[in-house]
Amino acid sequence: MRIGELTCPVGVSTSAFGHYERAGSVEPADWTGGRYVIDGPAGTDRLRFVQVRLGRLPMDAGDRRLANYWSPDPPARLAVKMARSSTRVLLLRHAQHDIAHDDGELTKVGEQQAAALTAVLDVSPADLVVSSPLRRALATAAFFHREVVVVDELAEFEFGPAAPAFADLVEEGHDLTLWQAIHGFPGGETLGDFHRRVERALEELVASWPGRRIVACTHSGVIDASLRWAYGLPSDADWLTEAELPNASITEMEHWPLGRHEAGAPRHTLIRRIGDVAHLPPELVTEI
Repeated sequence: MRIGELTCPVGVSTSAFGHYERAGSVEPADWTGGRYVIDGPAGTDRLRFVQVRLGRLPMDAGDRRLANYWSPDPPARLAVKMARSSTRVLLLRHAQHDIAHDDGELTKVGEQQAAALTAVLDVSPADLVVSSPLRRALATAAFFHREVVVVDELAEFEFGPAAPAFADLVEEGHDLTLWQAIHGFPGGETLGDFHRRVERALEELVASWPGRRIVACTHSGVIDASLRWAYGLPSDADWLTEAELPNASITEMEHWPLGRHEAGAPRHTLIRRIGDVAHLPPELVTEI
């Protein structure tokens, strides 16, 4: 017997748990996905409640966001209006590293930058700290002195083997020759591929950590791509702007994956700061 439908926004990963009320007994139902037709036992007259939990990463009971909803008598469409909570995302550009190597160790200046950066953030046990798999980002994240989750998709743009050496790439500005979504060096990824990779990572993180704070040690290119995601730019849009993102800088945004108001946009992002280095003395502010 159909008693209603549960609909969830496209792109949102959920687990839902419902209980049917019938003759004093409770029968559970389990769903996974984005849209469900709710079928109850014969005689079921209403869906007692539905609980929806956002997220795909493993979470303990304290991390789950649950919301209860009541449905009218059958037949009914249950449009699930999940509680609108935001996730705070702090994107940290890695500290200065030795550019004589593609992924060099932090310099002495870089170590000072990383220490100042991690000291000012006051990361709590409730925060999720993630990092690019590249050495310079991991070395920066290590200054938090806590568990760090490696997210491969937060790695810098993959220039590929045909690109100039890293030092030449930076100093000669060869990266500025790439500005359309189809652009990339042979054997590397395109800007469009890069945009989609970073977008997937951010969508996964904010869906899996609702109402909390995510601290990500990453790269300037990833932060630029993240700003494109925040502004809702499509992956095939030209790359016509970039942000000034010094080493060990903080870019902060607050994201509402289901919108900030029920009558507003389906998703909303507040950009709080970009490339902030107020925590660094002038002599420690570097671009490379």
